Amino acid sequence: MHAISIERREPESTVPFVRVVEPEPGRSAERTVAAALAHLLMMFGVKHGLDPTALCAAAGFQTTDLADRDRQVPYAWFAALARELNARVPNVCLAAEVARFAVLDQFGYLGQAIKHADTPLGALQLLARYGRWLDSTLQSHELAVVREGDSVHFIVPEVSSERRAWTEALLAGALSVLRALGSRDLTPREIRFARGPIVLHPELSALFDAPVSFAWADNRLVFDRAALEQPANYADSHSTQHFCAQVNKLVDDLDEPFVTLVHRAIATQLTRGDLSQRRIGRCLALSPRSLQRKLHQHGLKYTTLVHETRKSVAARLLLDPARSVGEVANAVGYQDVSSFTRMFKRWTGLSPRTYRDRQRALSVVM
Repeated sequence: MHAISIERREPESTVPFVRVVEPEPGRSAERTVAAALAHLLMMFGVKHGLDPTALCAAAGFQTTDLADRDRQVPYAWFAALARELNARVPNVCLAAEVARFAVLDQFGYLGQAIKHADTPLGALQLLARYGRWLDSTLQSHELAVVREGDSVHFIVPEVSSERRAWTEALLAGALSVLRALGSRDLTPREIRFARGPIVLHPELSALFDAPVSFAWADNRLVFDRAALEQPANYADSHSTQHFCAQVNKLVDDLDEPFVTLVHRAIATQLTRGDLSQRRIGRCLALSPRSLQRKLHQHGLKYTTLVHETRKSVAARLLLDPARSVGEVANAVGYQDVSSFTRMFKRWTGLSPRTYRDRQRALSVVM
């Protein structure tokens, strides 16, 4: 094992640094992470004998909220899980232990895209490209991969609002990803931290197994370039392209207009009978208060969005001749056909049957 050294160096001017942008005021309340990250913490708790239902309940949500690992969930859930684990599994370095415990198959589409990258370098580049899907903080504090001579630098910007554990977890996670893919040892040449000097947890030092230095402009893993350009164990370009296409859709959803996201969330809940702002906020990884604030910022009324969504979905379903009006009513949350008919008339000026007949007539003409 390499000796761990503590020193201060001046950064090389030839290596570009990532510009740090401070988060918008109040943005932290809306911060999200991939459900896969919270699910990983939950399963780590199970490994240590904890009941997942009780663990998630103590953190303020349900295990079923993490069923879709490719969705976004509130960062507050992830942070609460980490606090619970620190309290219930003391004397464990969570960053190091979870990094060793994690496998790429736990990370949905992104995990599969990284797993099948041609080289460890390609995997690292995918991690940097899609980092903002893992944690929305990385939208304004981007990860980066820089090739400099015979070395490769994986860069985690210094975020003043974050605790050191966030940086350590990102560096440890990236290193574990690479070691899962490489056919040879991928020990870094060195680890650089922006803060310090600090004393690393012994388990983290053992995981890094490389010289450590402090007081840099950012945080980095520095690798031998030749080692990262070797073929990866599970290289499959076709699979990587397929899964990247799926991740791109997830990332595009993050950039969609807020009103579109709300409409979509409401549409998914129409048949479930719970259209409360609490439930819809949960679908969007927002607290009820954050949802109300964003609706106000966009000049939107929640009840109006519910009616618009019901109208849009009902109009689309009525075009299907195989569906009865009663089935359409149930699909948009109405148990009573007469109530649905009255509301549909208010929306369109037509009864559902008249609307369907007119749309059929128009389609014949066209």
